Amino acid sequence: MSSPAMVRKPGLRRLLDGYLSDLVKRCSELPRYFPSHFQKEEGFDGIRQSVEVVIEPRGFDRWRSDEKERLRAAGLDVNDYLPHRSRPEFKSLSEDFGQREAAPEILDWGLTREPHNEKDRERFRHTIVLGDPGFGKTWLLRHEAIRLARLAQNSMDEGAHPSALAEIPIYLRLTDVDSALSTEKGLRQAVCTCLEIADLERPLIDWFATLFRSNRITLLLGCVGRSQGR
Repeated sequence: MSSPAMVRKPGLRRLLDGYLSDLVKRCSELPRYFPSHFQKEEGFDGIRQSVEVVIEPRGFDRWRSDEKERLRAAGLDVNDYLPHRSRPEFKSLSEDFGQREAAPEILDWGLTREPHNEKDRERFRHTIVLGDPGFGKTWLLRHEAIRLARLAQNSMDEGAHPSALAEIPIYLRLTDVDSALSTEKGLRQAVCTCLEIADLERPLIDWFATLFRSNRITLLLGCVGRSQGR
């Protein structure tokens, strides 16, 4: 009688690659209201716009208030839609507006996340993204999750072991983490609970828990809807 075949458990590399591929797929999905040609051809990367980061919101708010006063003084209705004023500029776009003060420091989000840009990466180590509904907060987090997942996969394709990766992204809904915090002690355990509910393999969840201790997890929490707790 032959012995039963042994079932090999998938290794960490295979588990992680599957997790990262699923993360990219989930974050790249477009809502159904997008036209079919976007769904089939363009996809998430094809329609996501570039993101600029205002370094000091209070300073920017003061600048925006002064800008409105300049427009009023010029006899312009500040409530009119002006296409060329849809985002802050570094300098005047038209002499019609006269001499105007440049907006406070604005950075391209992609450049702040480059591996060699240690200065800005440290500045944005803990970041809260604020904006009105529809301004792209969730899409920014999805873009960041996709970018980090692909970086990790590319490193593994080049031969790097999972233990050598610098960052692993975890993208969750803030409301789910908040709900888990009602029964769990600490953010790390709450995140692990959310991953367990999402049917991740236990060895991968345990490994993620160890990465939390060495600050190698990039946690992206999208606030879809309002969170009533912490």
